Amino acid sequence: MPRGSSSPFEVVVVCTGNRFRSPLFAGLLERRTADLPVEVRSVGILDLEGAPALPEAVELAPGLGLDLEPHRTRSLAGGSVADADLVLGFERIHVATACVDGRAPRARAFTVLELLRLLREVDPPDAAEAAERARASIGAAAALRERLGKPAPELEDPLGRGLRFMRRQAGELAELADELAARLFG
Repeated sequence: MPRGSSSPFEVVVVCTGNRFRSPLFAGLLERRTADLPVEVRSVGILDLEGAPALPEAVELAPGLGLDLEPHRTRSLAGGSVADADLVLGFERIHVATACVDGRAPRARAFTVLELLRLLREVDPPDAAEAAERARASIGAAAALRERLGKPAPELEDPLGRGLRFMRRQAGELAELADELAARLFG
């Protein structure tokens, strides 16, 4: 059950290893919602036992206004994301794992690209409070997804793709975090 209207809006960002996409995206989203009642955390579907962020993520982070030096991986294994207001993955396997292993309700679990595609199609709600607007938007997006039945678009895993690819993807993550913050919280 999602948290009540007086609770902060909780976002959990899931990727494979919690070493590039999810810590960058979570940090970017957290920075863009710093003045709002929003909590953001990131996890991976693999248990990498507290490994650091990929060197490329650490190198690219300052250019995005982030510091990933202290980041250590956290795993979805054994944890529940059932109460999160929103669970975001980059690939369908991230969302499926969050729903099965993390008990995230399907109505609150999306790939980032899928959620943005859906939010572009729904009217922004009139709720006065930012977290309530976001919760209403997530509900509208979930309802639209059920009607459309399209497969969720994915954002490719950068592991082994080289710094040039990772730099492009980091820039894309920044753009996606900007758009998501604007569409959810206005």
